[in-house]
Amino acid sequence: TWHPIIARLVKNVAASPPHQAAWIDEYPELLVAHQVKKSDIPRYNRRRQALDWIRSSGRRYRLVQEAFLALGYPTLEEVCDQADGFSITRDPCDGFETRRIGLLEQLVFCLLPDLLDAIERPPCKVISSRRSAWQGMTSCLPIRGKAPKFCGIVVKYRLPYIALRESLLQSDDFGEALSTYLHELAHIFGGDRSAAFSRALSELMTVTLNNSRLIAACEEQWAALRGVEQTSLF
Repeated sequence: TWHPIIARLVKNVAASPPHQAAWIDEYPELLVAHQVKKSDIPRYNRRRQALDWIRSSGRRYRLVQEAFLALGYPTLEEVCDQADGFSITRDPCDGFETRRIGLLEQLVFCLLPDLLDAIERPPCKVISSRRSAWQGMTSCLPIRGKAPKFCGIVVKYRLPYIALRESLLQSDDFGEALSTYLHELAHIFGGDRSAAFSRALSELMTVTLNNSRLIAACEEQWAALRGVEQTSLF
Protein backbone atom coordinates (compact mmCIF):
# COMPACT_ATOMS: atom_id res chain seq x y z
CA THR A 1 0.00 0.00 0.00
CA TRP A 2 1.08 3.55 -0.73
CA HIS A 3 -0.65 4.87 2.41
CA PRO A 4 2.44 5.02 4.72
CA ILE A 5 4.67 6.30 1.91
CA ILE A 6 2.29 9.18 1.15
CA ALA A 7 1.95 9.91 4.87
CA ARG A 8 5.74 10.20 5.16
CA LEU A 9 6.00 12.50 2.13
CA VAL A 10 3.24 14.75 3.47
CA LYS A 11 5.06 14.93 6.81
CA ASN A 12 8.23 16.06 4.98
CA VAL A 13 6.32 18.80 3.14
CA ALA A 14 4.64 19.97 6.37
CA ALA A 15 8.07 20.37 7.99
CA SER A 16 8.89 23.20 5.59
CA PRO A 17 6.53 26.23 5.83
CA PRO A 18 7.48 27.56 2.34
CA HIS A 19 6.87 24.17 0.73
CA GLN A 20 3.65 23.73 2.71
CA ALA A 21 2.35 27.11 1.48
CA ALA A 22 3.34 26.30 -2.11
CA TRP A 23 1.61 22.93 -1.92
CA ILE A 24 -1.66 24.42 -0.64
CA ASP A 25 -1.52 27.11 -3.32
CA GLU A 26 -1.04 24.44 -6.02
CA TYR A 27 -3.71 22.08 -4.64
CA PRO A 28 -6.38 24.18 -2.87
CA GLU A 29 -9.30 21.75 -3.13
CA LEU A 30 -8.13 18.72 -1.21
CA LEU A 31 -10.36 17.39 1.57
CA VAL A 32 -9.36 14.88 4.23
CA ALA A 33 -11.59 11.79 4.41
CA HIS A 34 -10.96 9.50 7.37
CA GLN A 35 -11.77 5.84 6.84
CA VAL A 36 -15.34 5.07 7.94
CA LYS A 37 -16.72 1.60 8.58
CA LYS A 38 -20.17 0.69 7.29
CA SER A 39 -20.94 -0.76 10.70
CA ASP A 40 -20.63 2.73 12.21
CA ILE A 41 -24.04 3.77 10.88
CA PRO A 42 -24.13 7.42 12.10
CA ARG A 43 -20.68 8.25 10.67
CA TYR A 44 -21.34 6.20 7.52
CA ASN A 45 -24.61 8.05 6.84
CA ARG A 46 -22.89 11.38 7.49
CA ARG A 47 -20.15 10.43 5.01
CA ARG A 48 -22.73 9.49 2.35
CA GLN A 49 -24.48 12.82 2.79
CA ALA A 50 -21.19 14.71 2.51
CA LEU A 51 -20.21 12.79 -0.65
CA ASP A 52 -23.57 13.55 -2.25
CA TRP A 53 -23.11 17.20 -1.31
CA ILE A 54 -19.69 17.56 -3.00
CA ARG A 55 -21.04 15.88 -6.15
CA SER A 56 -23.71 18.58 -6.35
CA SER A 57 -21.46 21.46 -5.25
CA GLY A 58 -19.94 22.11 -8.68
CA ARG A 59 -16.40 22.14 -7.26
CA ARG A 60 -13.74 19.59 -8.13
CA TYR A 61 -12.77 18.41 -4.66
CA ARG A 62 -10.33 15.53 -4.25
CA LEU A 63 -10.33 13.30 -1.18
CA VAL A 64 -7.06 12.49 0.55
CA GLN A 65 -5.88 10.51 3.58
CA GLU A 66 -5.73 11.84 7.14
CA ALA A 67 -1.99 12.65 6.90
CA PHE A 68 -2.93 15.80 4.97
CA LEU A 69 -4.32 17.27 8.18
CA ALA A 70 -0.69 18.21 8.92
CA LEU A 71 -0.79 20.58 5.94
CA GLY A 72 -3.89 22.34 7.28
CA TYR A 73 -6.51 20.82 5.00
CA PRO A 74 -10.05 20.50 6.42
CA THR A 75 -12.05 17.29 6.49
CA LEU A 76 -14.84 16.52 4.05
CA GLU A 77 -17.43 16.65 6.84
CA GLU A 78 -16.17 20.02 8.13
CA VAL A 79 -16.53 21.68 4.73
CA CYS A 80 -19.93 20.11 4.14
CA ASP A 81 -21.10 21.32 7.55
CA GLN A 82 -19.81 24.87 6.93
CA ALA A 83 -21.72 24.95 3.63
CA ASP A 84 -24.92 23.75 5.37
CA GLY A 85 -24.81 20.62 3.25
CA PHE A 86 -26.02 18.16 5.86
CA SER A 87 -29.67 17.23 6.08
CA ILE A 88 -30.76 18.76 9.38
CA THR A 89 -34.27 17.68 10.30
CA ARG A 90 -37.01 19.56 12.17
CA ASP A 91 -40.68 19.10 12.99
CA PRO A 92 -43.27 20.55 10.57
CA CYS A 93 -43.42 24.27 11.37
CA ASP A 94 -46.84 25.31 10.10
CA GLY A 95 -50.31 24.05 9.24
CA PHE A 96 -49.48 23.89 5.54
CA GLU A 97 -46.62 21.42 5.99
CA THR A 98 -48.63 19.45 8.54
CA ARG A 99 -51.62 19.13 6.19
CA ARG A 100 -49.52 17.94 3.25
CA ILE A 101 -47.63 15.47 5.41
CA GLY A 102 -50.94 14.25 6.80
CA LEU A 103 -52.24 13.66 3.28
CA LEU A 104 -49.16 11.60 2.38
CA GLU A 105 -49.40 9.52 5.53
CA GLN A 106 -53.14 8.98 5.09
CA LEU A 107 -52.67 7.87 1.50
CA VAL A 108 -49.81 5.48 2.28
CA PHE A 109 -51.85 3.90 5.06
CA CYS A 110 -54.73 3.35 2.62
CA LEU A 111 -52.31 1.76 0.14
CA LEU A 112 -50.48 -0.40 2.70
CA PRO A 113 -52.78 -0.97 5.70
CA ASP A 114 -51.46 -4.43 6.58
CA LEU A 115 -47.83 -3.31 6.48
CA LEU A 116 -48.34 -0.13 8.52
CA ASP A 117 -50.43 -1.99 11.09
CA ALA A 118 -47.54 -4.43 11.56
CA ILE A 119 -44.73 -1.88 12.06
CA GLU A 120 -44.07 1.12 14.24
CA ARG A 121 -45.15 4.00 12.02
CA PRO A 122 -42.37 6.59 11.66
CA PRO A 123 -43.31 10.26 12.16
CA CYS A 124 -42.56 12.55 9.23
CA LYS A 125 -40.03 15.35 9.68
CA VAL A 126 -38.70 18.08 7.38
CA ILE A 127 -35.16 18.50 6.03
CA SER A 128 -34.57 22.17 6.74
CA SER A 129 -31.24 22.60 4.95
CA ARG A 130 -31.87 24.14 1.52
CA ARG A 131 -28.42 22.99 0.36
CA SER A 132 -28.93 19.35 1.25
CA ALA A 133 -28.26 16.99 -1.64
CA TRP A 134 -30.94 14.57 -0.40
CA GLN A 135 -34.66 14.78 -1.15
CA GLY A 136 -35.45 12.41 1.71
CA MET A 137 -33.66 10.62 4.51
CA THR A 138 -34.15 8.27 7.44
CA SER A 139 -32.17 6.15 9.91
CA CYS A 140 -32.32 2.36 10.15
CA LEU A 141 -32.46 0.70 13.58
CA PRO A 142 -32.24 -3.12 13.56
CA ILE A 143 -35.32 -5.00 14.74
CA ARG A 144 -34.71 -7.57 17.45
CA GLY A 145 -36.75 -10.77 17.53
CA LYS A 146 -39.54 -11.83 15.20
CA ALA A 147 -40.20 -9.38 12.35
CA PRO A 148 -43.22 -8.98 10.03
CA LYS A 149 -43.12 -9.59 6.29
CA PHE A 150 -44.47 -7.76 3.25
CA CYS A 151 -44.89 -9.76 0.02
CA GLY A 152 -42.54 -12.31 1.53
CA ILE A 153 -39.86 -9.70 2.31
CA VAL A 154 -38.73 -9.52 5.94
CA VAL A 155 -38.87 -6.16 7.69
CA LYS A 156 -35.33 -5.72 9.07
CA TYR A 157 -35.35 -2.18 10.45
CA ARG A 158 -37.38 0.27 12.47
CA LEU A 159 -37.40 3.86 11.22
CA PRO A 160 -37.41 6.54 13.96
CA TYR A 161 -38.55 9.08 11.34
CA ILE A 162 -38.96 9.77 7.63
CA ALA A 163 -37.74 13.22 6.58
CA LEU A 164 -38.66 15.03 3.37
CA ARG A 165 -36.94 18.06 1.93
CA GLU A 166 -38.76 21.30 2.63
CA SER A 167 -39.01 22.11 -1.08
CA LEU A 168 -40.91 18.86 -1.71
CA LEU A 169 -43.67 19.96 0.64
CA GLN A 170 -43.77 23.41 -0.93
CA SER A 171 -43.93 22.06 -4.49
CA ASP A 172 -47.11 21.06 -6.30
CA ASP A 173 -45.32 17.98 -7.68
CA PHE A 174 -47.23 15.41 -5.61
CA GLY A 175 -45.70 12.45 -7.46
CA GLU A 176 -42.16 13.37 -6.43
CA ALA A 177 -43.17 13.82 -2.78
CA LEU A 178 -45.00 10.47 -2.75
CA SER A 179 -42.19 8.55 -4.46
CA THR A 180 -39.62 10.04 -2.06
CA TYR A 181 -41.75 9.06 0.94
CA LEU A 182 -42.16 5.50 -0.36
CA HIS A 183 -38.43 5.28 -1.11
CA GLU A 184 -37.58 6.16 2.49
CA LEU A 185 -40.28 3.85 3.87
CA ALA A 186 -38.77 0.97 1.87
CA HIS A 187 -35.64 1.22 3.99
CA ILE A 188 -37.41 -0.89 6.62
CA PHE A 189 -36.30 -3.75 4.34
CA GLY A 190 -32.67 -2.76 3.76
CA GLY A 191 -30.14 -0.25 2.46
CA ASP A 192 -30.12 1.41 -0.96
CA ARG A 193 -27.97 -1.27 -2.57
CA SER A 194 -29.61 -4.32 -1.03
CA ALA A 195 -31.69 -6.77 -3.04
CA ALA A 196 -34.46 -6.69 -0.41
CA PHE A 197 -34.76 -2.91 -0.72
CA SER A 198 -34.95 -3.04 -4.52
CA ARG A 199 -37.58 -5.77 -4.46
CA ALA A 200 -39.65 -3.98 -1.80
CA LEU A 201 -39.50 -0.71 -3.74
CA SER A 202 -40.78 -2.51 -6.85
CA GLU A 203 -43.67 -3.97 -4.81
CA LEU A 204 -44.54 -0.53 -3.42
CA MET A 205 -44.52 0.98 -6.90
CA THR A 206 -46.81 -1.81 -8.13
CA VAL A 207 -49.29 -1.07 -5.34
CA THR A 208 -49.19 2.60 -6.28
CA LEU A 209 -49.78 1.95 -9.99
CA ASN A 210 -52.69 -0.34 -9.17
CA ASN A 211 -54.39 2.53 -7.33
CA SER A 212 -54.06 5.23 -9.97
CA ARG A 213 -57.52 6.72 -9.31
CA LEU A 214 -56.79 7.15 -5.63
CA ILE A 215 -53.42 8.72 -6.43
CA ALA A 216 -55.07 11.14 -8.87
CA ALA A 217 -57.63 12.17 -6.24
CA CYS A 218 -54.86 12.78 -3.72
CA GLU A 219 -52.88 14.80 -6.26
CA GLU A 220 -55.88 17.12 -6.67
CA GLN A 221 -56.20 17.46 -2.92
CA TRP A 222 -52.46 18.14 -2.60
CA ALA A 223 -52.81 21.08 -5.00
CA ALA A 224 -55.91 22.35 -3.18
CA LEU A 225 -54.24 22.27 0.23
CA ARG A 226 -52.33 25.53 -0.24
CA GLY A 227 -53.83 27.79 2.37
CA VAL A 228 -57.00 25.77 3.00
CA GLU A 229 -58.05 23.26 5.63
CA GLN A 230 -57.65 19.58 4.77
CA THR A 231 -60.77 17.53 4.06
CA SER A 232 -60.48 13.77 3.80
CA LEU A 233 -61.18 11.90 0.58
CA PHE A 234 -61.01 8.51 2.25
